[in-house]
Amino acid sequence: MVSEMKKSGRVYMEGHRVVYEWIVPESMRHDISEDIAEAYRVVENKMASCGILVYAKYKGKWEVNPWSTRALIRQLVTELSNEKKRNNNREPKGS
Repeated sequence: MVSEMKKSGRVYMEGHRVVYEWIVPESMRHDISEDIAEAYRVVENKMASCGILVYAKYKGKWEVNPWSTRALIRQLVTELSNEKKRNNNREPKGS
């Protein structure tokens, strides 16, 4: 069982801070594939490879290192792309 705790407005899993959380829309879970989780969390952990762990929530239970993270990666890439577009639109002309 994965332990989860909230402290000072931050969420922790197994004592490590959650740096990103994505709750997958219901329609996306069923329309794409059975392997898409209900939610994903990226957690800082200095002991882990690259300093992070990924958790996925299936049937109400969190699992560490899910075998498929494609949907999470797609979401992160989309958010990064959208942020980049917003930042480009803010730059003054002629910069």
